[in-house]
Amino acid sequence: MSPFGIMSLSIFLLFCCIGLFSLFIDYSMSGYMRAQEEEYARAKARSAAQFVQALAGDLSSPHTQKRVNQERFLPLQSEIGRLAENVGSRITIISESGIVLADSDMSVYQLLNADNHAERSEVRAALETGTGVSERSSPTLGVDYLYYAVRFERAGETLISRVAVDLESLYLQQTRLRQLLTIGMVFGIALVGLITFSLARALA
Repeated sequence: MSPFGIMSLSIFLLFCCIGLFSLFIDYSMSGYMRAQEEEYARAKARSAAQFVQALAGDLSSPHTQKRVNQERFLPLQSEIGRLAENVGSRITIISESGIVLADSDMSVYQLLNADNHAERSEVRAALETGTGVSERSSPTLGVDYLYYAVRFERAGETLISRVAVDLESLYLQQTRLRQLLTIGMVFGIALVGLITFSLARALA
């Protein structure tokens, strides 16, 4: 085989190896980062549940969403708003029947007109198994969110603590990782190609 043929074959094989390795690293690291994001969301949801359990007052679920304007729910909405600011994520407290009792990102008007959450996949899963997770895009903001829900008990009532985490930062980290892997792959191929070419010329 000619020196050029040896060099071409070596670069091709190297490209395949580096490409497969880069894909493996990307898959592994992306999975790890996603798992970490879920773990952070789980911790925040559990923290919110414990916070609500410690609050005083009657939080038994009303029969309709409109009745969340009762005075007994006002402290919950206020406290959840403050807690959400501290943890940096949206927090929603939901009754077993799907009525939204408090949401850190909703105004009073939005809260009174909120859709029933009983059929949200993460809420259904949390009611059945204790925890639930899902990912979907916000139709108004066009941003993907990770929703993590945790079931908990308070004064004989079954409630759901749900946290919504913006996935934009996760996607940005994954993009940066892929850029670094691509740059490393190009430099690696160029370096080995240069070495192979030099050796091929020396052996010619």
